[in-house]
Amino acid sequence: MNYKKIKRKTIDNCNICGKLSKLTWDHVPPKALLEKPNVYVNTIGQQLPSESKYIKHYQSGIKYRTICEECNNVRVGINDIELKKFKEEVKSNLDVLNEANKLGIITDQTFAINIKINRVLRAVCGHFLAMKSQFDEKVIIDKDMRTFLMDETKKIQGVHVYSWIYPYSTIVNLRDAAVKGRLEKTHPQGMVSVMSVYPLAFLISSQDEMNCCLDDLSAYSTENIDDEVSILLHLNTMMCSGTQMFKPLNWPFDFQNDETGILFAIGNNEMMHESRLGITR
Repeated sequence: MNYKKIKRKTIDNCNICGKLSKLTWDHVPPKALLEKPNVYVNTIGQQLPSESKYIKHYQSGIKYRTICEECNNVRVGINDIELKKFKEEVKSNLDVLNEANKLGIITDQTFAINIKINRVLRAVCGHFLAMKSQFDEKVIIDKDMRTFLMDETKKIQGVHVYSWIYPYSTIVNLRDAAVKGRLEKTHPQGMVSVMSVYPLAFLISSQDEMNCCLDDLSAYSTENIDDEVSILLHLNTMMCSGTQMFKPLNWPFDFQNDETGILFAIGNNEMMHESRLGITR
């Protein structure tokens, strides 16, 4: 697959509010989640990038010029604060579990985090919308995410936001693709999008994908944007459902894995070219 650069107009429809506006750059994943901002990337269908073989080099994280300044700051950026807190809490809990495992201490392989989940969900949905190279009026899940973002009194509806523990230093960005796994119940059944960055990966779908061993963050959504809830995360979400194998770094688009990988992927050609598989340096 060759890299196809799609340059967005400076003045265009914002991917979130839809208004014709001057577009600004959004970092996906947000810089606050990156351990290192220097990223080498290829498309999802190519090999892992290296220092000598890559299609794009981002010195301050992967960026998309797709949303207006108001949406970038008010509807996404302000909620990134809570998303960063979420990341730090997950990382802290994983460090405790790793130390316990090294000492041979048997612990509960779950942990609870108190978080303003509605702000976390809005940050995640905002970055998924920004990840597209064009304003898309046809995809229903995009409309549902916009409705959620544009009204702070609404709980999320029509969209499942899933997460799993992501132990890799790589980054995966992809919108709107369907995959077929070699084994049953190891891969999503519907059209999904992914944003992966240590220590959590996120997947959105309009369907129930709990068969894939995931945590459903959207199940905790409420109508008050500042409600703080306790969510339970499971360490075994790192594993492919029904197996003893870890989810690959590019799951669920793992073309290279022979046992639990995919037979094929279906996606918009433009989006496949705009996908990102990155390594931080």
